[in-house]
Amino acid sequence: MNNTNTKESSVIPPRWRIRLHIWLGVTLTLPLTLIALSGAGLAFAREFERVLAPDLWTVSAVGEGQGMNLNSVMEHVHRWRPHDQLLSLNMPERPQDTVMATVKGPEGKVFELFIDPYRKILVGERPAHHDAVYWLGSIHRSLSRGPIGAVLVALSSIGVILLFLLGQWYRRGHRNQQGSEPVVSVHRRLVYLAAWVWLICASTGLFAQITDQSLNSFAPPDSRLFASVPGDALSCTGAQVDMIWWQTDGRSLVRCTAPGSFGPFGTRYSNGAQDAISLSFEDWLAAVHTGSVMGIGGRAIWFWSVVLLPVTLLSGLLLGYKRWRPRSVAVPSNPK
Repeated sequence: MNNTNTKESSVIPPRWRIRLHIWLGVTLTLPLTLIALSGAGLAFAREFERVLAPDLWTVSAVGEGQGMNLNSVMEHVHRWRPHDQLLSLNMPERPQDTVMATVKGPEGKVFELFIDPYRKILVGERPAHHDAVYWLGSIHRSLSRGPIGAVLVALSSIGVILLFLLGQWYRRGHRNQQGSEPVVSVHRRLVYLAAWVWLICASTGLFAQITDQSLNSFAPPDSRLFASVPGDALSCTGAQVDMIWWQTDGRSLVRCTAPGSFGPFGTRYSNGAQDAISLSFEDWLAAVHTGSVMGIGGRAIWFWSVVLLPVTLLSGLLLGYKRWRPRSVAVPSNPK
């Protein structure tokens, strides 16, 4: 009997592990929730934009004939805004998408122009990044800015890894226990379902923070890739133009996407001087961080897994509260 009790007690982990797990979850709930939800919104920024501002992002492509080519788009932008500098062109992903041109005026203000590629008209414009989706994304990026932001992101990323390891450590100590509370079951199943995505996002985000690499796929890549080429020479051989960036000195760079490709596979850069420039390590790191390495399916898995992180944290807090809340003690009545 004593041997049995000793064997059972030996597999029960020390209480400090679960206490550390709970207090770590309490400390990281708010920053991890902000990072997770803003990152999920940023990863699907274009899809959310199509829902929130359909008048700017979508047009009717039925019976409109041939769309505008790249040179025609550039010509119309210069015609509408002759004194503005063209910074980038975001070409349509789908036939019903508009072309988005980003321009900078003489006074330094940046605007986004939305162009109907079939009717060759300007359907709308707005100040750059003047939308709820970018506001959500700016929160995600601002969390990592400056020394305080760098420490916050680093500690949050390390905290996710520690939460997982401590939770698994504690679970091993209770593997022989029969049955569990409903909250415990929900918490564990959520961890089993999405913890691997959290670990990938935390590891890649921490690595990018340490090495000072940008994970924003809409930002211009390495400036050393830009080259000075005529406007009519900007093209993608055997592929379609995805995005074009211009620097203040007039140098440009094109991002090309091969038909039928997904994620970073089939994507490359072109600067006129060199037809095909492979993606950098930073591009692949961003693709893994956002799940786009597996295409739209991977991004969807990443999105829902990241959204589940705050739910898992809240269920863990509820579990910790139920475990450590003061229990009422029944006072025996005095016999008469």
